[in-house]
Amino acid sequence: MERLIQIEDNGIAQDLLTQGFHALDNSKFCINTKLHNDTIKFIEAYNNLEIDKYVLEKEQKPYRKRRYGSFILDTQDLSLSINEYKTFFQSQKVNKAYGGITRDFAPITQEIMANNFLQEIIKADFDTLPKLDKQKSKKWFIGVQMFRIEATKDYAGEPSPEGIHQDEHYFVLQHMINKYNVKGGQSTIFDLDKKEIVSLTFNNFMDSCFVKDELVMHDVSSVECEDNSHTAIRDMLILDYELME
Repeated sequence: MERLIQIEDNGIAQDLLTQGFHALDNSKFCINTKLHNDTIKFIEAYNNLEIDKYVLEKEQKPYRKRRYGSFILDTQDLSLSINEYKTFFQSQKVNKAYGGITRDFAPITQEIMANNFLQEIIKADFDTLPKLDKQKSKKWFIGVQMFRIEATKDYAGEPSPEGIHQDEHYFVLQHMINKYNVKGGQSTIFDLDKKEIVSLTFNNFMDSCFVKDELVMHDVSSVECEDNSHTAIRDMLILDYELME
């Protein structure tokens, strides 16, 4: 079957196993023109995210918007089936700000779950992951998180209110979707002793970082406005890959 998204793989799997992460810029992604319309629709879907009610209730600032959905990926043929909507849970160990409670986010719409760009990037990403790990299970659970962080002259946006953390997922793949009027929003990878390894600034569509969560920790700095007369926007696609028994 034709691959509509191809990723230039210069040691992604090896880096994930040895150092716990691999950063790559958008030049490493080749997106077939057949996906043009779906790609535009996916980017535009970020204008339809809903305010994270948990952040709003705790901080009284509507800086985080999101939607959540999930798939089951069958490694035999790389087919994706849309999973019935599930709630989201992280322990307090990894998320001191919002862990320990079951969170119920707005679901990703069926139209976007069926979007060819989204499904193709999930498959292309999976192709790069360590082969040894893929052989442990015939199926994987794929969590899909669409995030928008906003900032205004009145408040900053916090992509990572929990601070330096892990996510409790086997692999976490981070893709920049859109960025406008942003100062800050720098992603940093740390070792397990919270010593900084590298800082990354995602500027362009599909600038990315792949993370093997058990080996490293990560954080993202506050988002502020370059120009206070306009809202700052930072849109990210986060894909969580979990082995299924």
